Amino acid sequence: MNNIHAIFTDLDGTLLNDEKEIGNYTKEVIKKYKNDINIIPTSARSFNRIKPYLEELGLLDNFNYTICFNGALIVNNQGVELFSSHISKSTMQELTNLIDKYNIEWMIYTKNELFKRSKIEDINKFIRDNDTFKLIGTSTEEKIDEIRKELSVMNDKLEITTSMSGRLVIVNKGSTKATAVEKIMARLNIGRENIIAIGDGENDNEMIKNAGYGVAMLNAPEAVKKTARMITKYTNNEDGVGKIIEEILN
Repeated sequence: MNNIHAIFTDLDGTLLNDEKEIGNYTKEVIKKYKNDINIIPTSARSFNRIKPYLEELGLLDNFNYTICFNGALIVNNQGVELFSSHISKSTMQELTNLIDKYNIEWMIYTKNELFKRSKIEDINKFIRDNDTFKLIGTSTEEKIDEIRKELSVMNDKLEITTSMSGRLVIVNKGSTKATAVEKIMARLNIGRENIIAIGDGENDNEMIKNAGYGVAMLNAPEAVKKTARMITKYTNNEDGVGKIIEEILN
């Protein structure tokens, strides 16, 4: 399948197994193709939390890219910023006023650091002094559904998705994996028919739907599988990514 120029892959639940490791088979497949095809991690994680996997795969170069914070940050694999979109300070103020009434822990991500909301004494000063790229709230599925419903009043300012059951992810409006993929496609001068996109979560839906080879993991929810052109025969614990890449490319 010589027309594939880029592979976009989610990390948690996709490239990584449940132990947060890359399977040996998948690792060898990626190393086999990495000099000819852009292998692009596409994650809700920060670059600092993706970088160890890039090093493991031999991808710490200027040839490849990484999509962080669900598309709010794009860097090359040396960490040089190519695009960023943080939540505005006024929106952060409005958001914290809403979420602070819920007794759950929120994690607030700046470009390079992670803060627990409960440890921030002066949230107004924090907002003034920092650019926020992402917030994550973790609780029961029922509580997350309740919070998401209330936060819907901010849908014109924020992208609010779940990355897995019981985990709410909030980034700036327009910051999605799909829009980040489009930016990199334009940079590489390639079309949708030239890419594979693999994922397992709600935040992967549009990326999968828009790709020439949109792939849902076997362990993905049914809603994600419905958007995909292909479904892996194996889960993230069975080297599903490596095996579907070999299937498509051969």
